[in-house]
Amino acid sequence: MIQNVIVMVNSRLQAIPTRKLIKSRKILLAIMFIPALLILIYGYFILFSELQNQLLKVMLPLIIIGGIFIPVLELGQINAELKRRKRV
Repeated sequence: MIQNVIVMVNSRLQAIPTRKLIKSRKILLAIMFIPALLILIYGYFILFSELQNQLLKVMLPLIIIGGIFIPVLELGQINAELKRRKRV
């Protein structure tokens, strides 16, 4: 089952032209800047604020997972596909 998912992801990326992959890589890098900035802001409020709000403590992991971890995985797949195309 996992191999089927990997094949689907690889075939999805193989169908995209190289220029579009490079452009999407640049967009992902730019988009990842916003969650990184939010992590700094939320980290400041969690550490240095007397309002140790539970919402802030919940939002920080969500920002890390949704804003950085998932795009990094996608970025890794794009980079692997671009390297594969250079070798071929």
